[in-house]
Amino acid sequence: MGFLVGSFALTVGCPAPRMGVNPTDAGDDHGATPADAGDDVGAAEDRPTQTVDAGRDVPTAPVDGTGDVPATDVGRDVPTAPVDAGFDVPMAPVDAGRDVPLTPVDAGRDVPTAPVDVGADVGFDVPVDAGRDVPAAVDVPTDRGPCSAPGQMMCGTTCRNTRTDPAHCGFCDNRCTTSFGSAQCNNGRCHEEAGYIALGARHSCTAGAAGAIIRCWGDNSDGQIGDDTTTLRTRPALVARITYVRELTAGGAHTCAHTEADVWSCWGDNSAGQIGDGSMTDRRAPTPIGDLEDFYYYVGGGNFTCSATRGGVQCWGANNFGQLGDGTTTPRNRPGAAVMNSGAAFIGSGLPGSTLGAGSSHACLLEFPTYAPRCWGHNGFGQLGDGSTIDRRAATPVVGITGVGRLALGGGTTDAVGGDNAAHTCVTIAGGVVRCWGSNNHGQLGDGSTMGSSIPVFAGLTGSARDLCAGGYHTCAVLNTGRVWCWGANDRGQLGDGTTTERTSPVEVVGLTNADRISCGLRHTCATADGNVLCWGDNTFGQLGDGTTTTRNVPTEILW
Repeated sequence: MGFLVGSFALTVGCPAPRMGVNPTDAGDDHGATPADAGDDVGAAEDRPTQTVDAGRDVPTAPVDGTGDVPATDVGRDVPTAPVDAGFDVPMAPVDAGRDVPLTPVDAGRDVPTAPVDVGADVGFDVPVDAGRDVPAAVDVPTDRGPCSAPGQMMCGTTCRNTRTDPAHCGFCDNRCTTSFGSAQCNNGRCHEEAGYIALGARHSCTAGAAGAIIRCWGDNSDGQIGDDTTTLRTRPALVARITYVRELTAGGAHTCAHTEADVWSCWGDNSAGQIGDGSMTDRRAPTPIGDLEDFYYYVGGGNFTCSATRGGVQCWGANNFGQLGDGTTTPRNRPGAAVMNSGAAFIGSGLPGSTLGAGSSHACLLEFPTYAPRCWGHNGFGQLGDGSTIDRRAATPVVGITGVGRLALGGGTTDAVGGDNAAHTCVTIAGGVVRCWGSNNHGQLGDGSTMGSSIPVFAGLTGSARDLCAGGYHTCAVLNTGRVWCWGANDRGQLGDGTTTERTSPVEVVGLTNADRISCGLRHTCATADGNVLCWGDNTFGQLGDGTTTTRNVPTEILW
């Protein structure tokens, strides 16, 4: 930009009009020759060839006869010769900084083409800057070698990825070690290889593949995280006072674990006695149930818990729909009463759903030796699979199914009188075929419709399923290929297909090709893959574990 100056002359004697000495002043802020063709622009403008004041209130010669300026006053902030061409501009030969050079050309903003501007405002002796404050040969990104990628660091003479290298996790030589099994490095943090995974309505938990310490995250309003607080956690938090677990399960707002020492503990919501410690007081940390040496496996339902024993199955907690299976609707805050018709229950161990399954207000077992399912509890949507919608207080056979490999029971939130808004059941049978029954208001049965069924129907899944889960209103399966398919409600992205579009037939989860196990919450889903945990869906309570409360419609790694 140009800086305007007034031109005037001084003579000895009486004051005369202020004007250029020679030749005639053709306007305001004009050089002596030629005529001023513009304002503060041009190669010869603002540069008179002889005695002229091109600045402010400072004549260079011959004499100020006004009494205000002595002849020896050479001005203020202005060089005396040959010319002041503006403000903060070197005298000659060129303005190489701010406010437009006189010659030869400004090829950019604030950057003359010669000699050179090497950055902001002024520079010298480097090749031309043809743009804005960026010289052609300076400030240009260059390849910094093999460690230029994010997360990489030179450790000794080798470039290491400190985000994934267990020998240099987070920084050089930080080795991930554990006494429980394989250790991994994810996002620069060490953790054990994930094995067990269990989702409640709005919280999630995982334990190491070798049965290591438990971590939980998400809603903690009832203490279901188990860290001695009720603080919501958006990243995995260590469960207090538990190491080396054999089994892990989560109910609506409570969590249970079986340790190597055969200690059975639960924590979280206990409003219906589902913790099993004889009280109805919420527990913020693991609380032992008692001497349960005959117990082999257990699962958490909406607000009740069940376990397989040598004598059958026992349940405790809420019983308003007969979900304890003891022939009554009386709640219990301790184990003790056996589920009727459960004496032939298969007593197994391993993956969740291989022996027992629990939904929001119903439960199922597998009988031995046919592996046929029997169910009991709430049946308002046909979720017991016996061809009716009558609640059952004892274990009742499902119509026409044997050889079940996995059980998956779901259920929505309860209404004002304590009933399910929706509930369904799915199983895998020989060859990994999936069959489902119960509520289908969002397509959670996967048969291409939204019509419920009180008897099993085939889900339209192509491929053999090796693991299965049922959420509030959706269902997911892990195929033998490691790919994951889901169907049903998708209002929170819980199907993981990159949309929020409801699906009445299975769709593939984006980007998961190596999943091992899967678990469904009310409106979110998590899977283990290569020892890590990825989650998607509702994240209002931080139940995805990625450090945010942002809902995700594709799998996202938890942040350890």
